[in-house]
Amino acid sequence: PDRRRLVRRVAAVGLVGAAVAVGSLAVPRLLEGGEALAWSATPQALPADAAREAEQACIAAVLDDPSPVEGVDQSRMRPVITDARGSLVLVYLTDRARSASESTCYVRDGRVAGMTGSLATPDSPPAPPVPANSILVALGAVSSTESGSIRGVTGRVGSNVVGVVFDTVAKGPVTATVRNGHVAAWWPDAPTTEQQENARTAPEIRGATVTLRDGSTREVSVEELSAWMS
Repeated sequence: PDRRRLVRRVAAVGLVGAAVAVGSLAVPRLLEGGEALAWSATPQALPADAAREAEQACIAAVLDDPSPVEGVDQSRMRPVITDARGSLVLVYLTDRARSASESTCYVRDGRVAGMTGSLATPDSPPAPPVPANSILVALGAVSSTESGSIRGVTGRVGSNVVGVVFDTVAKGPVTATVRNGHVAAWWPDAPTTEQQENARTAPEIRGATVTLRDGSTREVSVEELSAWMS
């Protein structure tokens, strides 16, 4: 199939320990020809066999994509979140190392339609700890064609966090999936280019509301959740 580079945002935004940002799109029909993606602001239930199929497809795609960084073993990556909403299933992989490498796949009908990620080198500094009542995510992952974009957010949550709702610029409140100490969500947006992304002076998220184990909630600013620097 036609393979083309995705728009990529290489910035030190919640990506401590990440040395390289990579992405590729393998399905020409994704977001093209004016076809709208089905999407939901809340994650949907996914049967266990469908989740397993999506995870296996993502792992296979990562292993099939040669690492551009010497010393990075992508075979250590395992799924921590599988998030289904509409047309695509997001699969979030990480090796859970002190300085973690990560990949995010967008799976459609059992096939990987898009993939982004970050790879940490052996010399990368360890990721910072996440406060118990907060979250730390990577902003800026966007996959785009002339018809539209997909924005994804992945990261880690503190030990007391059981729920996260992101306040996105494009779609308003988006309920994320929180599992295994990690968080992930995606949403559609207007088409963009690498030049437009690099020229942005504000992130695509205004902040987040987190739910804690005791049922209380707290607001997390974009500076806190991502260490955003303009």
